[in-house]
Amino acid sequence: MSMDLQLSRLKVEGVDDGELTEPVGENGLRALVEGNQNYKKGDKLEVIWNDVSVFTHTITVVEEVAGVHFYIEKQFIKLGPVKANYTLADDSGNVAVSPVSNFNVIAAT
Repeated sequence: MSMDLQLSRLKVEGVDDGELTEPVGENGLRALVEGNQNYKKGDKLEVIWNDVSVFTHTITVVEEVAGVHFYIEKQFIKLGPVKANYTLADDSGNVAVSPVSNFNVIAAT
């Protein structure tokens, strides 16, 4: 069954589509699932990066409005095209799937 949510696309380094520069620091790439999308405390978030689960999290009450800020770890980041999205699941097993974001990771200069 699906949750009746209209989800935004995953934002990475402030964009939801386009070019990303590979990270040079230890942290990876900054990412955001925007708040105010009617997901609730206790919902389960899973972020998918090129068909690999790279982040899972349980939503808190603060994140319902503020969104979920996190890093995509460097180990998952390779040069070239990336398809990324996320899912949210409630306690009843209902799932909402975000639209896919298309990125292209380029080498740092």
